[in-house]
Amino acid sequence: MIDSKYEWQLNSENVNAEKVQATASELGLNPVAVEILFQRGYQDQAAIHRFLNPDPNDLGDPFLLHDMEKGISRITAAIEAEEQITIYGDYDADGLTSTAIMYETLTEIGANVNYYIPNRFSDGYGPNVDAFNKMIESGTTLIITVDNGVTGFEPVDFANQHHCDVIITDHHEIPEQGVPDAYAVIHARYPGAEYPFHFFSGAGIAFKVATALLDEIPQECLDLVTIGTIADLVSLTGENRILTKFGFQAIQNTQRPGLLKILELANLTAKPITERSIGFGIAPRLNALGRMGDANAGVELLTTVDDARANELAEQIETLNTKRRKLVTDIFKEACEQVEQPQNKDKKTILVAGDNWHEGVVGIVASRLVDKYNRPAVVLNLDSKTGIAKGSGRSIEGFNLFAALEPARQLMLKFGGHAMAVGLSVEQDAINKVADVFESNFKQPTRHEQSKPRLVIDDNISVDQIDESLVESLAKMAPYGTDNQEPVFEVKPTMVANVQTMGSRNSHLRFSISGNQNRINAVAFGKANLVDAIQALPNSIELAGTVEMNTWNNRSSIQFMVKDIQAAGIEVIDRRTDQLNKRMFTVNATYVFFNHKLMDKLAPYISENNSVIWYNDLSKEMVSDVVTIVDCPDTIDDLKKVANLIGDSKVILYLFKPSFIYASGLPSRQQFGMLFKLLSSRSAFNINQALNQIATQLKLDRSLVIFMIKVFQELRFVSITNGILEMTPHPSKQDLLASDSYHKRKVQLESEKQLLLPNSASLVTLFNNLIV
Repeated sequence: MIDSKYEWQLNSENVNAEKVQATASELGLNPVAVEILFQRGYQDQAAIHRFLNPDPNDLGDPFLLHDMEKGISRITAAIEAEEQITIYGDYDADGLTSTAIMYETLTEIGANVNYYIPNRFSDGYGPNVDAFNKMIESGTTLIITVDNGVTGFEPVDFANQHHCDVIITDHHEIPEQGVPDAYAVIHARYPGAEYPFHFFSGAGIAFKVATALLDEIPQECLDLVTIGTIADLVSLTGENRILTKFGFQAIQNTQRPGLLKILELANLTAKPITERSIGFGIAPRLNALGRMGDANAGVELLTTVDDARANELAEQIETLNTKRRKLVTDIFKEACEQVEQPQNKDKKTILVAGDNWHEGVVGIVASRLVDKYNRPAVVLNLDSKTGIAKGSGRSIEGFNLFAALEPARQLMLKFGGHAMAVGLSVEQDAINKVADVFESNFKQPTRHEQSKPRLVIDDNISVDQIDESLVESLAKMAPYGTDNQEPVFEVKPTMVANVQTMGSRNSHLRFSISGNQNRINAVAFGKANLVDAIQALPNSIELAGTVEMNTWNNRSSIQFMVKDIQAAGIEVIDRRTDQLNKRMFTVNATYVFFNHKLMDKLAPYISENNSVIWYNDLSKEMVSDVVTIVDCPDTIDDLKKVANLIGDSKVILYLFKPSFIYASGLPSRQQFGMLFKLLSSRSAFNINQALNQIATQLKLDRSLVIFMIKVFQELRFVSITNGILEMTPHPSKQDLLASDSYHKRKVQLESEKQLLLPNSASLVTLFNNLIV
C-alpha cells in the first residue's frame, strides 16, 4: 500500500457532455481540455476563444486607475522642471521588475531619475522615514513608490513636511484606516474608484503607469512585467493573462544582456519560456538578492546595456542564489531535527529557532516544513548578541495562523501578517511561551479533507487519453498560476514498469505508464523512497499529476509529471532465487516455510528475534511488519492461506526452489504407454542397472523415467523389491490421477508456472489477487 501525500478532491462540476464534444469539434480542441474550460466557467465558443487568444486591444485604459491622471501630470511637471525623481522599490522579484519598468520609462522620456531599493534587514519592507530622509537630503522632490506604499503613513507625512511629493503605485491590500496622504495613490482597488481588473502585481501597476506616460503599450517592458506578475503569484486572468501570454515571447526574444545571462545560468536558453521558467529559474535568482543582502544590483542587471557588467552582476547573483539554496537546505535539516525530537514530535504546530539561521530564508524553510509535516510552522533566527529572534510563519489550508498567534502579541516585539503567513520578532526568553500559546490555540481545520493537504483533481482520465491533441490543447490554456491552475489529472495505469531513480542524488523517479494501447514516460520528483513500493504494486498504482511535452536533445515526447502517488494492496517485493545464503536472513521479519526439512535446516541461521514458522502453524498474531516467504509452495492454495494472514505487512518473496520440474514437464499418455510397453517386454530386471538404457531408448530424461515408474508403482502396474522391477500380471485399468505422485507433480507444475515463470509485475498481481 502507498498512502497519498494529499487528499485528492475530484472536481464535481457537472458539464453537458454533448455540448463539450460539439464545442471541441468546432474549435479543434481536445474534449478533455474543453471539459476543464467548461468547469472553469468558459462555456461557449466565444468565451473559450477569448480566453485562448488574449488580445492586447483588451487591455484597459490606464487612466481609469485612481489618480492616474493626477500622477502623470505631476511626473510630467517634474520632468519639465528637471526635478530629481526617486523610485522607491522593493527587494523581491516583483519590486525589482517594477522599479526597472518605471526607471526605464522615465529615463526614456528624459527624467532626472534614480532608484532606491530598501534593504530587507536594515530598512525593512515598505516606505521608511530614514530612507526618505536620505533621498530628500540628496535633492529628491518627487518619490514614486512601486510595489509598496499603501502602509507608509509616517514616511509620507514626513515627505510632505519636507516639501517632497509622493506618488504611490501599489497593489497590496489597502489598510482599513485608508491610505497615506500622498500626492497621488494609483491603485486598482482604491475604494470607490476600482479599476475593472483588480489583480495586478506591482510590476503590472508600474506597466500601466508606463503606458500612460508613453501613450502606448511599452512592448519593451513586456518581459519585465511578465517576470513580476508570475513571481508575485497574482491572478493569471484578465489583463495579467494578456501581458504574460505576450511576455513569454518577449522573454524568449529579449535583448537585455542581464536577462540573457540569467537565462543561460538557469539553463533556459533556446527553450520555450513558461511560468515554470520564471517561477523556478528567473524569479528565485532575483529574490536571492533581497534575501541575502542588497537587492539594488537586480535593477541594474535588468536595465544595463553593458554586456560585461551584465555578466558580472549575473555571476554574482548566481553565487548568492547557490549560497541561498545551501542555507535553506542546511537550516531545513536542522529544523527537521528539532521537529522530530520526542518533546515536539506529537505537537500539532511547529515553532523552531536556531542560532544564526539566515533571516532572509526562514520563510522558505517554514514553507518546506508545512509541506513536509502538514502543520503550521514558525521559523525564527536567534541573534545571540541581541537575544532577539526574528522570523516567519506559514500555515496549512483552513487554519488561521494570524488568529492563533495574535493572543501572544503582548509577548512579541513585533507581529503582523494574515491567515496564511506571519512575521514576528520575540525576545529569546519568551519563545517557549509563544510556542505554548501557538499550540494551545491550534484548531484542526473542520473539513475532513484537511487531515491531509488538499489536491484538486480536474479530471480522471486513462493513459490512452494522453496524446498530442491533449498536450496541444492544454498548452493553449497556459500561462498557468493563480486562478488558472494547471490541470491535474488522476490516472490509473494498467501497468507501471522500468522504475528507475534519477538525478545527481538519485532522489527522483522515472518510469513508464501504460494503458491498453498507449505508453508514456512519467517523472516523480522527490519520490525515490517509493521505488520498491511502486515496483511491488505495478498494477495498482494511481497517479495524480500534470501532462507536458518534454524536449531533450531535439526529441520531444509526452511526459506525465507526478504530484502524488497512491496504491491499494500490500507491498510485495520479488526476490525469487534458486540459491539461499545467510545474508538473506538478516532482515527483521517473519520467515515462512512450506518445506519442513528446509525450515529445520535454516532455522539455526535466523536470529532469535525473528519468527521461523511452518506455513500451517502461521497465525495473524505471529506476523511482523515484514513477512519473507522463503520457499516455493507445492500449491497455490498453500500460498493463498499465507497471503490472507499477513494483513498489511510488507512481503518479500524468495520462493526458493533448487530445481524446476517445469522444464521436463508432465509425461504424456503416449510416453506412459511407451514405457509400459517396454517394461512389459522384459522379465524381472534390476531397474538401477537398466535405468539409463531405458531413458536413452525412450529419449526421456532419467528423472522423468524415475517419476513415471513411481506412478506405475503407486497404480500397482509394477512392483520393485530390492531393486528388481517386475510387471504385475494383468493389472487393472486406472486413471493416472489416481497416483499421488502424478497428482502432486501436476499441482507442482501449475505452482511453478504461476509463481516462478511470470515477470515481477504478474507475480505481484497474482499475490494481491489471492487476498480476499
